Amino acid sequence: MARPKKHILKAKVVSVHMTRSDQLVLKGLAKKCKLSISEYLLHAGLQIELKAKFSDEEIELFRQLVALGNNINQIAKHINTGKNITNEALGDLEKFSLIINKFK
Repeated sequence: MARPKKHILKAKVVSVHMTRSDQLVLKGLAKKCKLSISEYLLHAGLQIELKAKFSDEEIELFRQLVALGNNINQIAKHINTGKNITNEALGDLEKFSLIINKFK
């Protein structure tokens, strides 16, 4: 079991002047990292490595890959029993190929 995080009171406030466009850029970068703008600037200022989380499109592609992977396993079992592949199964294999090519 993981240790509970210690809650540290952050009592200091720092103001930053920026243009509206800079604010929008920072907001977008922070959102990709699932951080507030304050947390994002703190991490960036302390040179802590920042990684963007998966985009909604990448998450959806992953879900599709999982579903297609399950279908491929069923197709493999079907083939191993000596049965023929249906057109639907071939369509699933084509979808799988298209999604894989998006990651290349």
